[in-house]
Amino acid sequence: NYITLRGFKLSQAATPWSPPTTEQIGLVGVNWSKGWVIEDNVITHSRCTGLTLGKYFDRDDAKISYGFNAHYQTVKRVLARGDWTKDNIGSHIVRNNHIAYCGQAGIVGSHGGAFCEITGNVIHDIHVGHRFGGFEQAGIKLHAPVDTTISNNLIFNCNMGIWLDWMTQGARISKNAMYDNHDWDLFVEISHGPCLVDNNILMSKVSLLDSAQGGAYVHNLFGGTVRQRPEAMRSTQYFKPHSAECVGEGKVLDGDDRFYNNLILEDGGLQSYDVNQEELWMAGNVFLGKAQPCRLENEPLCDATADNRFTIASTDSGITLELKLDSTWGKEGQRKLVTTERLGRTTLVGQGFENPDGSALEIDTDYFGASRNREDPFPGPFEIPETIESVQ
Repeated sequence: NYITLRGFKLSQAATPWSPPTTEQIGLVGVNWSKGWVIEDNVITHSRCTGLTLGKYFDRDDAKISYGFNAHYQTVKRVLARGDWTKDNIGSHIVRNNHIAYCGQAGIVGSHGGAFCEITGNVIHDIHVGHRFGGFEQAGIKLHAPVDTTISNNLIFNCNMGIWLDWMTQGARISKNAMYDNHDWDLFVEISHGPCLVDNNILMSKVSLLDSAQGGAYVHNLFGGTVRQRPEAMRSTQYFKPHSAECVGEGKVLDGDDRFYNNLILEDGGLQSYDVNQEELWMAGNVFLGKAQPCRLENEPLCDATADNRFTIASTDSGITLELKLDSTWGKEGQRKLVTTERLGRTTLVGQGFENPDGSALEIDTDYFGASRNREDPFPGPFEIPETIESVQ
């Protein structure tokens, strides 16, 4: 526990496959521990995974029968051990690392990535060779990221950007930039929430694949498709708020989602949410070109004549995004500040969208950290003054 790994260049490792059902081994691995700080490293050219925040070894690993729901058996085993608690496991800080050219995943973790902070990392060229099958390939792929914050990361040219799978409860994905990812930027799967996704720049062909419930999508820029894919026949566990204490399980119904103050560019918009088993809340979203609102949103702002074209590319200092923004989208009183109170509580878990310590939060800053207009925040991840028509 409590190891700091700082300033190393780590490369060329013949790592094995790291599924969520068996011991996860990476070029760097925390090995079922607590409190590591992994920062300012270069982690590249791992045969499978660069960094693992994942599962321990036990002899039952060999007994797993693989399939679509294989991880369900693993969850039962983890809970039966009794040591997967906030006091014992997770709470790692992974920041300002450069992770690239790995065959499976940049960062992967089953349960061991709970209560963590993953921030300021540059992750790219992950699983581009498609040498492996299975379900664990992404820039960041986590099971049970309870109260984990993923923020301010740059993820591009991967098979997919961030994949949060099973028991994503209390997680926050904030102020990340993702583009040129082959399958999608963000995939949230088989979870009851709450999961807060705010102030992100999601510019791949598919920005979001939502196969979960209890999500809040706030002030994001969706440059690609937003797609809901119901998974009503599958179930997973949920926990006492801000802990790993299991209190029940249930099927994952579609709905119980919130979409507030997003900027949506791609054809289709939010129409895949037109039919849901659970309630939805939508307001303040802006739809450009042929993008269409969900039928449940009252008075959406649709600008069919807007130029929704954009360019995004890497530079020596980071990335450059060019997109025309119209200051009139921020008309006075058109949208409201998003807060814990406004987001409410998730249907099944009954937990609010709040900070990991249980305190209330406000989405009162933009992607760059600038203060939002509290009376009428601008849609999308950038707070734009009325005098500016474009942002770079």
